Amino acid sequence: TNCTFIGNAASGGGGMYNTGSSPTVTNCTFSGNIAGDRGGGMFNRSNRPTVTNCTFNRNTALEGGGMFNFDINLTMTNCTFSGNTAGYHGGGMVNWLGIPAVTNCKLSGNTAGEKGGGMYNFGGNLTATNCTFSGNTADFGGGMFNRINGRPAVLNCILWNNGPNPIVNIPPAVTTVSYSDVRGGWPGEGNIDVDPLFVDTDGLDGVPGTQDDNLRLLGGSRAIDAADNTAVPTGVTTDLNGNPRFVDDPFTPDTGNGQAPIVDMGAYEFPGPLRAGLDIKPGSCPNSLNPNPRGKGVVPMALVGSESFDVTNVNLDTLVLTRLDGVGEIVVPLTRSRGQTGTFEDVTGPAGDDPCACSEAGGDGFDDLVLKFSSREMVRAFQLDSLERSASLTIALRGELFDGTGFAALDCVRIVGSAIIRTPELHRAIPPNP
Repeated sequence: TNCTFIGNAASGGGGMYNTGSSPTVTNCTFSGNIAGDRGGGMFNRSNRPTVTNCTFNRNTALEGGGMFNFDINLTMTNCTFSGNTAGYHGGGMVNWLGIPAVTNCKLSGNTAGEKGGGMYNFGGNLTATNCTFSGNTADFGGGMFNRINGRPAVLNCILWNNGPNPIVNIPPAVTTVSYSDVRGGWPGEGNIDVDPLFVDTDGLDGVPGTQDDNLRLLGGSRAIDAADNTAVPTGVTTDLNGNPRFVDDPFTPDTGNGQAPIVDMGAYEFPGPLRAGLDIKPGSCPNSLNPNPRGKGVVPMALVGSESFDVTNVNLDTLVLTRLDGVGEIVVPLTRSRGQTGTFEDVTGPAGDDPCACSEAGGDGFDDLVLKFSSREMVRAFQLDSLERSASLTIALRGELFDGTGFAALDCVRIVGSAIIRTPELHRAIPPNP
């Protein structure tokens, strides 16, 4: 408990070697350890280890850079494997036979010279639940490689940006994947193939697969409220960060399985946002947008500041605009796509309890964050030109403060002929204030 294994070397199990035992390893770090053969960070053989809240970083071996498991029943929860390297198989970890259960774990930036950048499974019946595989690489199976007669189950997971393939099976191995986000797609109930919208895939150092990467979900991610409640192991109530595992985002449609709150895909649960105010075309009431897809206009929007919501604390790199109903794609401010910057001005104020009330009141003494969006991109991404006359929808601006707190700001819009107009009558489309 609370131990660090760093810079050790052995032929097997560079940091730790366990055989015929049932070790409990909690809150430990394995970093920079080397195995000449198997298990750079840890080697487990014929035992029942329980590994919780541990980090395996920059360990090296021929097989199982971070960990090698041989014929064991492993229970692993809330662990991170990043930057581990295997000369042959399993950059992050190898599971050879056995029944390993891996939950709420992140495998990122691990590398294997041949197979299984994130994980290599030889037989056995692995169950990976609510795990995130990102930026792992190998010649075959960047995220996961499975062979022989194993039947791995991948549940509620995210496999994104693993190269060159997210999952490779060598028959008769068969992998069951459900309620997971897999780049390139994968057959199975509840699976999707959309950008999960990680907060920051490469961190401050600009290198993916290092410990400063932030693979939490941004607001608007299709992975939110999209997994299977019944797949989460009994007793698992928190995510990799130690935050509650089951949290409902009232601004995201429930697309997963179970009764709300529905668990998110991946190792991190979206915490649910603060409520903020949004004013499309501040100072104008009503507001219109020509849905002609060939238009080149710019739509200004103000994120409303107040005594309790300081817009100078907003991380501009996290801002995304979405349809509240989940249809279409995201739109980012021109501050991100064209290198422009938002401005802090007092241009509007809160419109009362109704977030969609139309107001021309002007400033209220608190600075707002004024952003610009491409009208052409909004029409394309939100499919506005396909909506019928008088159709209505709600648009949400989502993002995070610099401290990681998420927020959502809503405004209502309606198509009227060839224009989109915000009207106060649309407040019924908005869920009650949480």
